[in-house]
Amino acid sequence: MKTYRIPSFLVWFYLGTLSPVQILSQCSEGSLITYRLSVNTFWSQEAFPKHFPDTRPVAQWSKLYGVSHKNNLTLFQVGTLADKSLQQFAEFGKTDEYESRLNHSLVLSQFYAPPIKKGVGVTSTMFFVSGEYSKVSFVMKIHPSPDWFIGMDSLDLCYNGTWIENKSIVATPMDAGTDEGFTFTAPDYANEVPEAVYTITSTFPREPYSSLYYKDLTTLPTMAEFIITKELEYAKKSEKIHKTKPCPEIKAIAAIQNITTTLFMPQTSESNSNQTLFSNSTKNSTPNINGTSVAQLQNIIEHIQLNNNSTESLDRTSMETSSEFQVRKRRKRKNKKHLKSVVQMLKEILNNEQTNESESKETDKVKKRSNGENKEKKGKQKTSKALRERNNDKQQTVSKQTNLAKSKNKTSNTQRNKKRHERTKHKTELDVQDS
Repeated sequence: MKTYRIPSFLVWFYLGTLSPVQILSQCSEGSLITYRLSVNTFWSQEAFPKHFPDTRPVAQWSKLYGVSHKNNLTLFQVGTLADKSLQQFAEFGKTDEYESRLNHSLVLSQFYAPPIKKGVGVTSTMFFVSGEYSKVSFVMKIHPSPDWFIGMDSLDLCYNGTWIENKSIVATPMDAGTDEGFTFTAPDYANEVPEAVYTITSTFPREPYSSLYYKDLTTLPTMAEFIITKELEYAKKSEKIHKTKPCPEIKAIAAIQNITTTLFMPQTSESNSNQTLFSNSTKNSTPNINGTSVAQLQNIIEHIQLNNNSTESLDRTSMETSSEFQVRKRRKRKNKKHLKSVVQMLKEILNNEQTNESESKETDKVKKRSNGENKEKKGKQKTSKALRERNNDKQQTVSKQTNLAKSKNKTSNTQRNKKRHERTKHKTELDVQDS
């Protein structure tokens, strides 16, 4: 199981050393922002009756893959040729090419959302951005389809020096230009001459047999919608609101990437593309944290609780209006409530880890006991076998001795009979001579 690039679990450890603050007037590099991304899909037979896939494979959506990053990085770009990363995702839903290509300093985090197993549904995830890594990009495959997908490229969540509170975006289907198919269930025919990525509309491309070609419609019905909502904003306690010194906690995230898996969606194997795309990897309500000890979990909980229970004053500043002060108070209450839920979740994880440890110890004891019993049983079997072999040897020896005695007796009897015969013969001869 490969690990995700952003250790979201330990992000909360660093948030324990950070403090919720009011909305910054500038997108400071020392701030860390949590956003929620929700995807609502509306791919139904009523809205898209043409070639609608209502049998295997049925209409569904792959898992969502995204990154928060700096400038000069793209997952895709309309009007340019798709690279191997986009081709693998748009055709097969594989993310390993993206993951290996985007594991560098331009990326703050890689995040995922579970697949939607029907054409109409919803999925969501959370991700982090900062003043230095303020852009977000993500993709989601339409399945079944030749190489069609929806997504967003390089959306900057810092607008005019402030973080966007919420944003709704209508998702339009796009063609990666790597497959010649025009219907949802078309066979896999690679383009001999790849085309640039383009947006699919009701009349483009002009292929009457295309599953998304509706010449009587001006625009296609809404197939999906992205909703991005700001959840939390953090800055260093020691950092002034307008100060733009980079936050070392944000950079430290990259140094501990492989310690644990993300809270929001555990990684799945890429060995089978269909299973990877459409298996629901969030069956357990409590995520599994790999590589994190019970002691570390306890320390994380203590840090968050210490920060959340602090009695930091909420006095109104001279530059703050009454309404702004009330907003700040409500935001702090919301943040405290949110952190309480995080602590509760961490406690559940801690309990699971402790249970797993005790079960592991008990399993080891059972194994040792079983191994001891097996060794003892093998020893007894070996001893029994040796005894049987010894008894067999004794029986064979006795049998040989008996046979030898019988042979000697037989020889002795033969000799006695021979001598008796000779005496009888000699006596007969003497009697004949006397007569």
